[in-house]
Amino acid sequence: MNHTHGQARLWRTLAGLALAGLFAGACGNSGDDDVASDATTTTADGGSEAGSDELVPLSGVPGVTDEEIAFAVLGTGAASSPIGGCQLTCYVAGIEAYFDYRNSEGGVHGRQLVIGEVLDDELMNNQVKALEIVQDEEAFGVFALPVLPSGFPELGESGMPVYAVTANAPESAGYDNIFNLSGASCLRCSRPYYPHVASLVGASKVGALAYGVSQGAKDCSAGQVASFERWGDDLGVEVGYQNDDLAYGLPNGIAPEVTAMKDAGVDVVFMCTDANAVLTLEQELERQGMSDVVVFMQQSIGDPTIFERGGSLIEGNVSFTLSVPGFAPGEAAATYSEWIAKSEISADEMAHTYAVQGWLNAATAYAGLVAAGPEFDQAGVVAATNGIEDFTADGLMPPMDWGRQHEPWTEDDPSANGPDPTCVIFGEAVDGEWRLFAEDPAKPWSCWDAEALTGDVLPEPDQLAFE
Repeated sequence: MNHTHGQARLWRTLAGLALAGLFAGACGNSGDDDVASDATTTTADGGSEAGSDELVPLSGVPGVTDEEIAFAVLGTGAASSPIGGCQLTCYVAGIEAYFDYRNSEGGVHGRQLVIGEVLDDELMNNQVKALEIVQDEEAFGVFALPVLPSGFPELGESGMPVYAVTANAPESAGYDNIFNLSGASCLRCSRPYYPHVASLVGASKVGALAYGVSQGAKDCSAGQVASFERWGDDLGVEVGYQNDDLAYGLPNGIAPEVTAMKDAGVDVVFMCTDANAVLTLEQELERQGMSDVVVFMQQSIGDPTIFERGGSLIEGNVSFTLSVPGFAPGEAAATYSEWIAKSEISADEMAHTYAVQGWLNAATAYAGLVAAGPEFDQAGVVAATNGIEDFTADGLMPPMDWGRQHEPWTEDDPSANGPDPTCVIFGEAVDGEWRLFAEDPAKPWSCWDAEALTGDVLPEPDQLAFE
């Protein structure tokens, strides 16, 4: 493959934790034998059907009137987030786009879906803002994209449905009303997609780099190393260099680490950092004559700014996504693209990684409402959502078994609470855009059943589409 690359310590700790968590999400879960089915097809995909339900007046249900069902959004705004950019804004855009889509079909149970308020937790005030939502009793449910989910216990104890995107969040574990797209993930557990993508690019020596300011980043790197220790021998790939103690933001550069990787013969690098560190690494690789080294960029597909910032340095890099990108074929992706295009955020500023997450969280909320029926309340929607065993949002994500994803899985028993199947979509940066690795774009998902991952031999993934 051609690869041409042309505050204080507390703040750094919080930032490192946030970045490691957001870039190391888990895949969907499914306990159903027919992984290509979708609960929305049978219980929540009626669109206009659901919208035409006769209105049943309800009383005493927070956020619900005869006209609408109101939700709150809680997250970290760009001014306070170490990630910055369009994170919360684009997430909200994705929720609004999905609501607009369903409202155009009549809404659900005779009511429109709306966002009542958006609360910026300013990084450190997530618990305070969560308590405000719970005590105000003006929201039926909450959409959450926090950097630090300190308010999740309060939301969990409230019993209201919570739709979240936060990896490595022990605060959400054990609450059956928190529906986290990342599940209750195990960062230190091995994952098949790391060694698989290394083999795809013909690598034999791996470099693993991570910020040292947070346990989350260290766990992310440990999970990558564990993946190669488990399956590397089978694929002829080994870890040649690891450093999980990088200073946040790389204030002193990364020259010594690149030199060490050069001496070790590293030809692919996996990072548990932010995108800025990736660009710093790319510049140093080129300076030291290592422009052919491939860099694995955590979930960068869908970020339109990465090529703008990195230019030719990004060329040939690889990444993955946990949801179908808008440029992929298929009706679900086309529907998302159609409605997100109506957003006030311009196309060149829209970070689809976050917008799709908002769309998927909103689709989960809709599915639970439809499944609960017209005489719904918060407890009923939580119970109905937990009964959905293979949710795919019409094919935009791998099957998720909502009822068994509330506890972290373990290395010894990944199928109990972990992803089954484990699925990702691989992409490569070519000519300033992301292109799918899949030979058949109609089947973009590379998937491994949990049973196939119990040994030391990594099988080829199945190429699947979900509907």
